Amino acid sequence: MIGAVTAGRNVGAVWAAQVDTPSSPDAGTAREIAFDPTARIERFPDGKIKNGLLKADTAVQGITYKADTRIYFYPDGSVESGRPAAETAVQGAVYKAGEPLWFDPAGKVSIGKLAAATVIQGIKFESGTTIYFRHGLLWEADLPADTLIQGKHYHGTVTFQNSARDDRWDYINQLSPGLSLPPDVFAPPAADGKATADVVIKGVRFRGDLEVVYHKNRKVRSGVLAADTTIQGLTFKANTKIEFYENGTVNFGCLATGANIHGTIYKAGYNVGFHENGRIAFGTLAVATPIQGAVFSAGSPVTYDLHGKLIPELPQTRTQSGVFYFRDGTERHYGDGRLEGGTLAINHTVNGHVFKAGTKVHFDLYPNVFSAGTLAAEAMIDGVKYAAGAEIVFYEDTGKVRAALLPADTAIAGVVYKAGTAVYFDQDGSLNRIKLKADTVIQGIKFKADTPVKFHSSQTNRPEWGTLAEDTKIKGILYKGGTDIAFSDWLHGKGMVAGGTLGADAPIKGTIYPAGSKVFFGHGQLTEVDLSGDAAIEGVLYKAGTKAEFRGGKISKARLSADTIIQGKIFGSNYTPYTEVEFYGNGNVKSGCLAVPATIDGFPLAGGNTSFHENGKLKKGFLGPKFTIDGVTYKADERINFHPNGKVAEGFLAAAATVQGRFYEAGQTVRFDEKGELLIEAEPNPAVEEAKKPLSGLDLTADTKIEGITFKAGTRVSFIKGRVQHGTLAADTTLNGITYKAGSWIIFNHRGNVFMGTLAADTVLQDIPYQKGKEILLNDDGTVSEGTLAANFTSGSATYKAGKTVGVDRGKIYSGSLAVGATIGGIFYKAGTSVTFDRSGRLLSVVPSENILIQGITFKAFETVSFHDNGKVAHGKLATLTMIDGILFLDTYTRFHKNGKVADGVVAAEMTIQGQKFREKQSVWFDESGKARK
Repeated sequence: MIGAVTAGRNVGAVWAAQVDTPSSPDAGTAREIAFDPTARIERFPDGKIKNGLLKADTAVQGITYKADTRIYFYPDGSVESGRPAAETAVQGAVYKAGEPLWFDPAGKVSIGKLAAATVIQGIKFESGTTIYFRHGLLWEADLPADTLIQGKHYHGTVTFQNSARDDRWDYINQLSPGLSLPPDVFAPPAADGKATADVVIKGVRFRGDLEVVYHKNRKVRSGVLAADTTIQGLTFKANTKIEFYENGTVNFGCLATGANIHGTIYKAGYNVGFHENGRIAFGTLAVATPIQGAVFSAGSPVTYDLHGKLIPELPQTRTQSGVFYFRDGTERHYGDGRLEGGTLAINHTVNGHVFKAGTKVHFDLYPNVFSAGTLAAEAMIDGVKYAAGAEIVFYEDTGKVRAALLPADTAIAGVVYKAGTAVYFDQDGSLNRIKLKADTVIQGIKFKADTPVKFHSSQTNRPEWGTLAEDTKIKGILYKGGTDIAFSDWLHGKGMVAGGTLGADAPIKGTIYPAGSKVFFGHGQLTEVDLSGDAAIEGVLYKAGTKAEFRGGKISKARLSADTIIQGKIFGSNYTPYTEVEFYGNGNVKSGCLAVPATIDGFPLAGGNTSFHENGKLKKGFLGPKFTIDGVTYKADERINFHPNGKVAEGFLAAAATVQGRFYEAGQTVRFDEKGELLIEAEPNPAVEEAKKPLSGLDLTADTKIEGITFKAGTRVSFIKGRVQHGTLAADTTLNGITYKAGSWIIFNHRGNVFMGTLAADTVLQDIPYQKGKEILLNDDGTVSEGTLAANFTSGSATYKAGKTVGVDRGKIYSGSLAVGATIGGIFYKAGTSVTFDRSGRLLSVVPSENILIQGITFKAFETVSFHDNGKVAHGKLATLTMIDGILFLDTYTRFHKNGKVADGVVAAEMTIQGQKFREKQSVWFDESGKARK
């Protein structure tokens, strides 16, 4: 399998170099993948492939994906997801065959199921664990078995905290697409999840079968007590939730016994809450109690502000940092402890507007600003006067209104919208869309109640589409009430109708289109019609259900709903409804499907797909019976092609014949120029005409010999510039002394030589033994560039392991996995280490099989360590926190100068370096002299 971590990436690079052409719509990515032609293929707006169903196991960008599964791509052509055909090593982990493997836009794994036990960020995960990454760092894991994490056993789903969880980065990336998260900057992970047994944390025993959640500082945020527990002088009840602030003080919990707090006795079995300053925030009185001049009966809920002042009108409230008061039990937090929202207990003023008690409010994760609430009083916001009770949602980064639900009639951009209408705005304040509560006239058009109206962006609130409330005449055409209507971009189409349903028969460009037809316009010209009834267009009667397209006012394509007579020929099909007929600009038919046999230009055709030259002459068709033209008899039921002057261009012989002095067998193709002279270079196979086109292919119905190679029935052969590019072999096939396996895919380069194939037997090439059943890659000169060893093999200073992929240059192995330990450049590397050399034999990089000490620094297993040309380390990931030249660095990727000094790294703690103060986890750069800079 091609897909090993290093070698697999080489395959992707070579593939792109071999198959890319200027005419490619999907350059170097999905363009020449053999997709199942019977399955849906989705494309991006620029024509690049978005996803498709693989017809066979296929190597894409270094990973072989499984046949009959769908593969997805990003707009730049990189793979988003697919199902590997075999266990696949990617970025230091081996993922299961047949399970979805996802990548982020940067090419890092985002989701995958492990095929083997793997250590990731210091945690050993068992086979079968599904790992979720963000920015290449742990995000979540679905554990199939008990797993030891930071000294505790967990099961089920666990969530990890590190700097990649800070959505600030997502926010910055949205503003500046070029900015990305620095690699491998993360805090030691603190897991949120379920343990397999009760866990004791800082002397408090929590139930292990229920989730324990942590703050980012690794202190417990919340959990369920396993037993009655005394914390900070109060006893809290077993099997109830307790929550803590980041400073470790209790936020709230359920009392196990009555408690005297600041001289007031609170009732057992009820929640009691505290402010961060330690003062009580709320509780339930155990006995009748006088508080600040008033007597409250037993069982009364009471609430206090930050300073201990009673707020008697706020029964069962909670406070967040002394600012927002919420009804008890409604407050919500994000995973890192930041406030998500709750139900207001009192009116609150935010951004100058009063929001109503008893309504839900929401705060965005970044930058933790107020994002939604219900107005308690009338307010003018972004030029709109909203009534009390309006539910408002804000954009988090600008504070502008994003959406509003209107409680009363409200004027927006000169239109009064009825109570109950929902309005949505773009960031610039212009209307985006409205869900109408009542019929409403906008820009002179009455739109229907309970339907949405969409507006063009930043165009003075002009409708883009909506549903008509009644029959409406626009520029002389009546459009049907209750149907959708669309308007063109005002800047380009001057606000004219872009599409709608006719409310009555309408004359357009000399044709009467029946009521109920859907019509579409571009720049005021008709572009498409979906006929509701029969209509005569350019002298042809098209049936109801036909979809006609227009270009420059002339019909360019028609998807027929029934057999139709066009220019004296019957087009359509009994077995393929909605067959398309295409037209040239002069009105002549370009192509279509003949519904019945017909004689055209004197030639008896069987029907089916037929095309014509622009002058109206027959171009391509299928002969009915065999037919003799100019003394040559052509085969029945086969395609025959003609030049514009009516002369035969290409056909299949019905019987063996001598044509203009050259002998051909039955079934072979003969080709002629426009004068009728034989073209002797004609290819004797049915793929020739299509092979003239870049990127064309042929679906084989029988084993077929092409260019001397027999390809398998039921598969597709692809061509490029007249040559076979790839296909599936019908039998073991020997090419240039190498035998390739039957049923395997073979790829040829631009010169027609094998680029990639699967060996039918163990094969020695340039003295190196390669394994049968494995793919081998060849250079243009026929030498091997990559393959899988059939036996251990020594080349240079290393012995490479059988069954592993090696890279080869001019007959020498330059990269592979060590079969036995080897000392290279004075360092001993254990078996399993991947090594890469340059042509001179100098070590370029290693991927060690375990943590390794190199030049006094321990580097992390399964991560690449690269070297300068003087043998000094150039780049590698530290295995642990490491002190180098008196500076403590985080276990992240670190670069070094050729003199061995650190070039850049990430400091593990706040420190001062050469008079400059660096915060924890900040990057630091050094020049070759050791001078530091931020």
